[in-house]
Amino acid sequence: MGEDGTRPGLPAELQAATRDKHHALNLQVLNKLPLCIPPASDSPLLYAKGMVVFGQIYFAFESHLTNSLENDEIDVTLRDVYNRIYLPRLLRTARLQRDLEIIKIRLGEQARKEIDQLAEQSMVFQQRILANLSIKPHVLFAYAWTMYLALFNGGRWMRSRLLAAGPSFWLGRQLPLSFWDFVDCDGAPSNGEDLKAAFKEGFAHSTESLGDIHQKEIIDESKALFDLCLEMVRYLDASPPGYSSADTCSTIQQTAESRRAKGADPSASGPGSLVGPAWHYLASTFHSVPTSAAFWKRKEISSD
Repeated sequence: MGEDGTRPGLPAELQAATRDKHHALNLQVLNKLPLCIPPASDSPLLYAKGMVVFGQIYFAFESHLTNSLENDEIDVTLRDVYNRIYLPRLLRTARLQRDLEIIKIRLGEQARKEIDQLAEQSMVFQQRILANLSIKPHVLFAYAWTMYLALFNGGRWMRSRLLAAGPSFWLGRQLPLSFWDFVDCDGAPSNGEDLKAAFKEGFAHSTESLGDIHQKEIIDESKALFDLCLEMVRYLDASPPGYSSADTCSTIQQTAESRRAKGADPSASGPGSLVGPAWHYLASTFHSVPTSAAFWKRKEISSD
């Protein structure tokens, strides 16, 4: 609570709640990024594999956002709060997909197969997020806040390191790094400050209308998202070239059996656990849950 007894804004609560997890993830990024660029690596293959996996987060929440806004039957309140953070210039999905296609073409057929195989396997993460959003559509704010601010802040440092690798590393003068770039309204290169300000303003206005229950669930989802990112790092470490979907299922089952032997539920997870999503989406049949306007309406939300 603030000095006047009121709650701080949701952005401040998100920052406080995820501070330790944010620090842990930053350490992983600092350790892993140098392995993807010279002198440790002589091609962008490892970078592409990492982006294929982490890209599943953007693919999931951005597709949910755009599809929801195109749905005429979407709840009016939900449409209003989504519209406040929908900034077409901020969307990353198409940019990342274009970057990955350029890299795959330049690296050749074998690398394409490895990247595509990993993309197929890692869709378990995307599916898990989409399932969460279909049940609790308001937690999209957790994904948007965390992943877009990562672009505006640490993403600038990462972009500078990737650019420093040079055209020879990226196998062409056109660097496949548009995911990290921003443009202004006229399409000219931008530092993204206007987008950052617009997004933060829209986020603040949107979340002011959310009740305590929704805000707590957004905070919880943000913490789980950092766990998911750390799990993705471990997933990449455990996925050498040629790792097949069958191998993935085998590893998942072995892990689940180990958890069961210790008295744990093999399918238990939040969004941050690989075992849970993979167990549900690879080892069994996945049934998506349709978005429920009734769920949104019966939850606590103020109209102030």
